[in-house]
Amino acid sequence: MQALGITEETPWQVTVNGNALVITPANVGVGLERMKATIKELRKQYGSMLKRLAD
Repeated sequence: MQALGITEETPWQVTVNGNALVITPANVGVGLERMKATIKELRKQYGSMLKRLAD
């Protein structure tokens, strides 16, 4: 598991394929810090337009 970069906090996806139980890391997308940085950039660039759309 260490070679795959899997830790105790890694979310799992469990599926059944015929007679096999398949356990894989779940695809959870981008990390929290990257998401916060992206939202900050979007607000900087499109903040006024998004506010008008929300009103």
